Amino acid sequence: MNGVPYTVSMEKRMPKTDEEWRRGLAPEQYRVMRERGTEPAFSGQYTYSEDTGVYRCAACGAELFSSEAKFDSGTGWPSFTQPVRSPAYYVYVLRMNNGQLYAGSTRNLTARVGAHRNGEVLTTRKYLPVALIHYEVFDSEKEAREREKILKYHGSAFAKLKARIMNNDEISLAGFTEPMNREHIELKEDLSHGLRRVEVVCKRCGSHLGHVFDDLPRRGKAGGPTERGGKRYCINSCALELEKADGGERA
Repeated sequence: MNGVPYTVSMEKRMPKTDEEWRRGLAPEQYRVMRERGTEPAFSGQYTYSEDTGVYRCAACGAELFSSEAKFDSGTGWPSFTQPVRSPAYYVYVLRMNNGQLYAGSTRNLTARVGAHRNGEVLTTRKYLPVALIHYEVFDSEKEAREREKILKYHGSAFAKLKARIMNNDEISLAGFTEPMNREHIELKEDLSHGLRRVEVVCKRCGSHLGHVFDDLPRRGKAGGPTERGGKRYCINSCALELEKADGGERA
């Protein structure tokens, strides 16, 4: 399990010099993406775009965000709830409020965690999750299902896993997003301008994209109040290039 953002060393990034970046990017793109600037609010070409497709890094072409995750935040910059998700299947273990552990498998870990928190998974709402303590990633649903069955129906296998993971750092469920969502981006602490923010960087080329904030409302536990903690990825338009899907516009 890994509850910490994965980072990539500069040696694994695109080996371009500053002069090469300057020649390959438009002046505003260079200022924003390589000098960590910000384009003026409500000025970007994608702020109000409803075209469907995949938003790629304007500097290197890496897939970053899907139009399905885009929404109008009213802030003046394109906003997304999460980065593009790579195909993956998960086996997960939750610690419940009665102290027991629950193992399951899913294609969409974010949605599954949300369903657990809202009492939509188990037959009784008495048992709600407290924290995610372990997950495993598989390439196919078949592999994930087989692993889930082993954990659920072979006591020795689950006991062995339990002994290994009980001291893991627990991952908070408020604002939880799938770990694979960070395959193409890197999150870095940003203390510039006297503010404490989280910078969003393209993992492939190291270009500045924008910032992520934990200020979107999320449904709380069943019967409870709405909580803050949903992710809002606030991204500069000039750092993006939309690869339109067939049809181009949302229905």
